[in-house]
Amino acid sequence: MATEAAGKRTRKDAKEPERVPEKKSKIEDDSQDDFGLSSLTKEVKTAIDAAIVKAGNENSNLRKCVETTRQEREKIVAEYESFKEKLDRKIEQQRRKDKTEYANLQKLCTEKLREAEEILSKQKREAKSISVLRKSLGTILEDSAEGFEDIDFEE
Repeated sequence: MATEAAGKRTRKDAKEPERVPEKKSKIEDDSQDDFGLSSLTKEVKTAIDAAIVKAGNENSNLRKCVETTRQEREKIVAEYESFKEKLDRKIEQQRRKDKTEYANLQKLCTEKLREAEEILSKQKREAKSISVLRKSLGTILEDSAEGFEDIDFEE
């Protein structure tokens, strides 16, 4: 058994020198692969860094755009509110002016109506006075005409 073990060892030892070049070439291949991977890793890392910078710039631009839009929106809202307040003031002034004009027109119409009623009642009184005067004159004239019936004016 000892000879077999020694024989096995020799076989192993004999195979090992053959394996060394294989292992050496495998190690060299692995190191080349590692070099290739590390260069690929560097390229990927560079690409990722460039993408991060680009995304950061786009994010910054987007934030600026959003801020500009917000400021413009606030400016438009402020202008709208200012315009609305001015319009509300003008509407209120016009409402007061219209209310005053309506009250003045109502007062003027009431005054004209009162004057017309006074004139009408005055005309009615004058008509009655004239009617009474006619009756009185008519009675007087009739009474006087009776006294003149005997007189002949044609002579």
